[in-house]
Amino acid sequence: MRHAFRLIAASSLIALSLQPASASPRIEVRPTTFDFGWAPDNAKITAEFTVVNTGDEMVPLTAVKSTCGCTATDFEPDALSSHEEKKISITFNTRGYTKQTFNKMAKVKTDLPENAFTVYLAGTVLKSDSLLIPDSDGIAGFVKGGERKKKISISSTMAEDVTLAVIQAPAPWAKVKLSNKPIKAGEPIVVEISVDGSLEESRSTSVTLAPVGAADQNRVTIAIRTGPPPPAYRPYAPPTAPKAPASGKPAGSSAKPADKPAK
Repeated sequence: MRHAFRLIAASSLIALSLQPASASPRIEVRPTTFDFGWAPDNAKITAEFTVVNTGDEMVPLTAVKSTCGCTATDFEPDALSSHEEKKISITFNTRGYTKQTFNKMAKVKTDLPENAFTVYLAGTVLKSDSLLIPDSDGIAGFVKGGERKKKISISSTMAEDVTLAVIQAPAPWAKVKLSNKPIKAGEPIVVEISVDGSLEESRSTSVTLAPVGAADQNRVTIAIRTGPPPPAYRPYAPPTAPKAPASGKPAGSSAKPADKPAK
């Protein structure tokens, strides 16, 4: 009887060890970094990230937190079931970043032990050494009473012929039309942008383009907006130290006439 009990116990242990372990909840964010490439000044540009539940349990998404006031998101709390995905848009305002490279961070938060997953927005505002640069300010602006279709010309200094593809599509209210034929090296590339809906409402989106076959290189982003344009601004310039006067006297001092000798 004792041997029989040992056999039963051993067989139960084997059965337990063969049971598949339950998969822990987990998510992935794709991509982890979005590079806008050349970006316009004083404009709002948007990248879309995909959050995927790659586990077998539901995962609540609690928040998307950015590290500065120049980024914003359309995120609303949600819960992803197994293998479900959700799109999250994050918008960066390039105002004040003239000719600067930026690398902005946002965190997608959950209730998992890891808690937060980090994504990045990168690019350079008015990147001077880009091989693809718009001939204008790189902004397709539409105002009340104006036209609903505009063309933006992009200069190419690439050595080979170029066909552009959309890497990041704009919001549904904006449409982008590209030539599907290669553009000869050195010739401008024309992008046609049209919008639907109100031209009075302030809306912002963008489209990011890149050469076919080189989606991670030479990107260029065009901002698209409706409604009144944002006010102009002067780029920030750090204060400079006051120059010493030529006489060598401290700044702000004034010379006094010499006292007359006493009689």
